[in-house]
Order: sequence, then C-alpha cells, then structure tokens
Amino acid sequence: MTDRDLVDRIDRLVHDQLANHDHRSGHDSNVNQDPCPHCGREWHGLAITERVQQMRHARALDPKYSHAHDDSRVLCAGSPFIGPMPEEVLMLGGFDVHAAWRDMVAAARQAPDRIEQPDPFDAYRTAGPPGDEPPAVGLAGGCDRASWHCPQCGDRAHFLDAGREPNAFAVALRAYAAHIASAHDPSVDDGDDASAFSGRWALPTRGVLWDSRHTVIGRFGPGGSTFEPGTTARDLRGFGGPPPTRA
Repeated sequence: MTDRDLVDRIDRLVHDQLANHDHRSGHDSNVNQDPCPHCGREWHGLAITERVQQMRHARALDPKYSHAHDDSRVLCAGSPFIGPMPEEVLMLGGFDVHAAWRDMVAAARQAPDRIEQPDPFDAYRTAGPPGDEPPAVGLAGGCDRASWHCPQCGDRAHFLDAGREPNAFAVALRAYAAHIASAHDPSVDDGDDASAFSGRWALPTRGVLWDSRHTVIGRFGPGGSTFEPGTTARDLRGFGGPPPTRA
C-alpha cells in the first residue's frame, strides 16, 4: 500500500464519521450520552472525588492536581464501575446544599487565578443606579437576572443574562464564591459546620435546580434531595447542573 492509498483510506474514514455524526452513540462529547447510572452526572470513567467536584464548580483545573494522588473523599466510583458501590458513596446519595456551598468557595479559594468576574462575556455588572435599593443580602435571582450582596463587607453586584450559558444565577453564584475567597479569609470558617457556613454568608438553602438548558429539574431543601417538578422558569434558583440521584 502506497502512502497515497493510506491517506485516501484515512480521508474516507473521516468523511464517513462526519457524515454519520448525528447518529453516533457511546460516551463521547455528550453525543447520545447516557448519564452515570450511579450519580446522575455526565458519564465519567474516573472516580469523582471532592477535589474534582471543587474544580468543576470553579471551572478551573489546579495545575498541581493529580488524580492518582487524590486522597479526598470519593463521591462516585465511576460510571463503568460494576459491583456494589462503596458504603461511603452510598451515604452521599442525598444532595447536601450546605456542603455544596462550602465546596464552591473552597474551589474558588484554591483556584490559581482568583478573579472577581469569572465570565468576561457577562452582559452587565453593577451595584445599581444611584439611590437604587440594594439587593437582598446573600445570593438571589433567577435565569434572567441575579445578584449577590455580601453581609460581611456590604459589597454587591447585579447580573443580567448574556444570552448564552451559563445563566445569570450561575454567573452570580461563581462571582460571589470568588468574592468570598478573595476579599475575605474563608479558611477561618473551616471550623464551622456546613450549615453555619451557609448562614455566615447568607447563602440560600432552599431553591430550584435547573440543567444547562435552563430547564427546571426540581427543588432542593436544606440537607436533602426532595424534588418537586413543574416549577416555572421565573423561580429558578440553585446550581447549574443536575443533582446526584440516590444509588
């Protein structure tokens, strides 16, 4: 076989794959991808640990991170995992919103570049026009607009949806976590339990969860995972991804 023949075969293979792109299946690039049968997240081969989850929340990879040396708690043993899930993973079947808040702030604190504005394409950020009422303390809003107001220093910011992912609340959520990590020293709160941490920073403990397409997938309550369908888009509050399901 000549080099030309080999190149032609590769070209035909590439063209065939591209032509059948819409009919692909498997676990690549979210095309016809099944969720993880254990935790409900996107399919993942490696185990998801607390450290991995923190980096996901911060959307920043620690350049010093090594999965082989990650000794943080395992949240899911992996989508291809066969056999009984470890007991510690089964105990994490519920969705603890307090722990999720702490994870997000911890991830922002450990990110190599601590920035107040994680999303450069955000359409609008302001403390409000002169004389305008400040937003409620804590983090509030929905898909279209959201705001955060720090109870410790009084700083605040308001966000409008930029017409692309993530939505306004997800942007405000990460921006508030970045503010706590950069303007304050959340390490002094490490002795607090997760619920006390939520209270210190006025973080919401009830709300609504949505997926990446702004579709409501249920409500969350403090320390639990009881979900009620049928909420309107105007009520959206919560995190930017689906909740883990009970094993």
